[in-house]
Amino acid sequence: MTHSLTPTVIGMVRLAFPNAGMAEVGDLVQELTELVRQREKETHDHHAQQLHWIGSLENHICKLNFQIAGYQRTIRDVDSCLQATGLLDPQLAGTGFLGTHYRSSDAVNSLPSSLTL
Repeated sequence: MTHSLTPTVIGMVRLAFPNAGMAEVGDLVQELTELVRQREKETHDHHAQQLHWIGSLENHICKLNFQIAGYQRTIRDVDSCLQATGLLDPQLAGTGFLGTHYRSSDAVNSLPSSLTL
């Protein structure tokens, strides 16, 4: 990209310094082109770092979703056991099963129940 900027940089240098000799113009163009290259590299590096951070966050979110799904399975299993043993009567409790308070539509059925493992 910096090669295509060279004619533009030359034109800007000649406008800014109309009395500059060819050697001076060449030096200024080279320095400005190097500054553009450095800025492009910094921008690229910054973008790469952001992509790395995003990937790390996505990985962490996946792990958290996996943990949440495990907790939800455990709650459903406890609900089932309590109901099966008669220790939990959803009509008497007034709040329903334990799991109704901890359900997430995207994670409830994402993993098999621990009873099927």
